[in-house]
Amino acid sequence: GGVGVVMAPSTAHPSSSSSCPAPSAARPLHWTTKRAEVNEWQTLTLGPFEADSVCEIDRAWYGVKDDPDRQIDVTDKIRRFWNPVKGLRLQGFNSAFGSDPARLRMKTLCVD
Repeated sequence: GGVGVVMAPSTAHPSSSSSCPAPSAARPLHWTTKRAEVNEWQTLTLGPFEADSVCEIDRAWYGVKDDPDRQIDVTDKIRRFWNPVKGLRLQGFNSAFGSDPARLRMKTLCVD
């Protein structure tokens, strides 16, 4: 469990954009990487974080754990849903992502 973002102290102001940037190639040593995992009936909650933190979402997928053939990549959608001021609260993943990658199977949303 935990928070599925990468955070680091920063002097930069939070972006006014409602999306989270793609990860940068080089990260300072003081960055912390965490993962969030929630089942399909739960709510994903990320942030909001302190104003001097930076969020980068590396990867996000939705589907059956340990079965890549029944998973979809939702990284870009999670980045678009992310708001640097308000954070992110998301539920109803099939609707949010426009797809059910494994009908009648238990699914997980994982955000790295």
